[in-house]
Amino acid sequence: MATDHVKEVAEERLDRGRELLVAAKVMLDGPDGEEAEPVLRESLASFRGAMDWFEAAGMDEDFERAHSELHEAGRLVRTRFGCQLDQQGSSYFITCPADLAHVRVGLSPAFVARRIECTTCGQDVAVCPHIKGRTYDGVRCAHRLMELEVEEVSLVAYPAQPDARIVKQSLDLQELAQSLGAEFVPGTPVSCDKCLLPCGGVRRPWG
Repeated sequence: MATDHVKEVAEERLDRGRELLVAAKVMLDGPDGEEAEPVLRESLASFRGAMDWFEAAGMDEDFERAHSELHEAGRLVRTRFGCQLDQQGSSYFITCPADLAHVRVGLSPAFVARRIECTTCGQDVAVCPHIKGRTYDGVRCAHRLMELEVEEVSLVAYPAQPDARIVKQSLDLQELAQSLGAEFVPGTPVSCDKCLLPCGGVRRPWG
């Protein structure tokens, strides 16, 4: 993946997160305060994406810049609207981009692509005239993998595709009960307060 393209995407994600955060703050100061919640939550995903792409580009200072702004948006979401763990029956999951962004793990799938399609013309790349990475009519040409057969998915420190990240993580019910105390009853809503606490830094399982 071209470094210039990675940097470009990272900056776009950061700019988008900032735009959403500013828009949400304006809403919060006016009569449309409740409409700010989905805008704020979308900003979390944009800031997380910026972290992922800055990491892929090896831009550590910019990674921390996006990390800091992710926290700002996260605190605002939590203080104004509250946050709860995703719940399905008596099972609980982490789906918040602000939380998941701190575990620096990616996904590396092994698969067979039965067909690869050109995004410029839609034809099979074996017969289309376009070159991947070049720009045609203002749009960068890419290859779209079709008819995939996934063989396995591995956890890696730095995925080849920066967006290949965990988006949902299950929680151990016994550990959750121990942390919440004797009054906890499985199936009841559980508030998440992590964005109100000092950041302990990102976690890199493989250094």
